[in-house]
Amino acid sequence: MQPPPKEIAVVGAGPAGLVFARAHRGAGRRITVYEQAPEPRRGGGGLLLHGNGLRVLSALGLLEAIGPHIVPIRRLELHMSERPTPFVRDLSGLPPPHDQAAVILRSKLLDVLLDAARAAGISVRYGHRLARIERSRDTLSLGFEHTRQTHTVDCLVGADGVHSMVRRSLGLPERVVPVGQAYLRGVAAVETEAGAAHEYGLADGRRFGLAPLPGGRTYFYCTAPFGRWEHVRRSERAAWIESWAPAGPVVRRVLEAIEHWDAVHYDEIREVRCRKWCDPPAFLVGDAAHAMTPNLGQGANSAMMDAYVLARLLGEAFLQADGSVARRYLEIRRPFVERLQRASRQVGAWFSSASPLRRRLLRAALAAGERHPSWGRRDRLLSVGYNPRELPLFQDERRA
Repeated sequence: MQPPPKEIAVVGAGPAGLVFARAHRGAGRRITVYEQAPEPRRGGGGLLLHGNGLRVLSALGLLEAIGPHIVPIRRLELHMSERPTPFVRDLSGLPPPHDQAAVILRSKLLDVLLDAARAAGISVRYGHRLARIERSRDTLSLGFEHTRQTHTVDCLVGADGVHSMVRRSLGLPERVVPVGQAYLRGVAAVETEAGAAHEYGLADGRRFGLAPLPGGRTYFYCTAPFGRWEHVRRSERAAWIESWAPAGPVVRRVLEAIEHWDAVHYDEIREVRCRKWCDPPAFLVGDAAHAMTPNLGQGANSAMMDAYVLARLLGEAFLQADGSVARRYLEIRRPFVERLQRASRQVGAWFSSASPLRRRLLRAALAAGERHPSWGRRDRLLSVGYNPRELPLFQDERRA
């Protein structure tokens, strides 16, 4: 008689949770994904896919599936209102797959990942809000709201975001740090330049970014009035749009093309600083472990890479008694992610500054980088998610 399958629970059906479910391999394992939302979420704006996120999707065989939903980007341009010409970063000089990027709507990425998970026979259960976790010697029992049933599992992956119930139920030390900034993300029914993403920085520290989407649409993000957006949207929107005039006509054209302002997503930024990502047989991935500011566009990419790395490690050695999976997971991911988190915070502090002195220093640093492309290469590779410690797992994938 065969032993019963090992039960793996994933809490959270966002990009990280679904990537883990699809990437995990191993005989005698059964994966169930639990999501508190009643159905797949349709909002949430867009995600910038850097090379590390594209590498994960390629390893899962999903590049063709996302193809109709993206426009490849090979050039990033930063326009500062104090300077007549933009600073340009050409991605084509970086090693593949970091030589390009793309924006995809979060809902489209989730559709692709959900279809892939279900095609692999993975159960995704919506309307399951985690209420408690009880630990026994070798297993964990999960209790959900609105049901008296418990689900006993051999392994738990917390992919449930900034306010992770997995993290809190396990008592993992945490700091959720409000950054004091807010952003809007949305889609405008207007076409902008293909092949390039643009960010416009104003002297008052506000930022407006845009990137092309298929179908003649544009994804945008911008600084929002912290804590006041609903009032501004209802009562002061025209004046707020006019305040972006120093960014130029392209920004105005995008803002005037927004058809449904109630579909524009407002988000107040928080960081998660968690001293302990693992308490085997439980593991945290993505924002549950290390939510970061959006300044490098690495939040979702890092979450998917966490999930992929953990899935591969668990597939190779399922919860060995010596804790080798947790140790390798942290060795591969934690130092790199903490560098990303710090770098993203610092980029935000500089690019969102209204100090004339800081902005002059920033322009001087960017100009020096353009004159000497080799300067700052390490930082550029960090910003696009290049982590050499992950590469052996993808080389193994090609041999599989």
